[in-house]
Amino acid sequence: FDVVFLGLGEDGHTASLFPGLAAVSETKRWVMAQYVEVMGNWRLTLTPVVINAARQVVFLVAGANKAEMLHRVLEGPYQPVVLPSQSIEPIDGELHWLLDAPAAAKLRQQ
Repeated sequence: FDVVFLGLGEDGHTASLFPGLAAVSETKRWVMAQYVEVMGNWRLTLTPVVINAARQVVFLVAGANKAEMLHRVLEGPYQPVVLPSQSIEPIDGELHWLLDAPAAAKLRQQ
């Protein structure tokens, strides 16, 4: 893909990569179907294998309700099984975070 556009869930999920589910750690398959208990249904998701092969990956995060999770994902310990958004690390592409001020409120100033 040239561009993969993602959001950040309040639980740290992205692209139906939910905490604790197998797709977060997948190393071969591009797409997986998983039952997501917290949603009460099956979800189909691209895995980090294909997302991380994109030329550009862009997260759009907005709202104060995302501030704590954004802080954990960007500045906390690396725990991709717990915080699946951390598993997104393009291999040869670029990763961009587009944030509004309320979402970025808990990040260190740089």
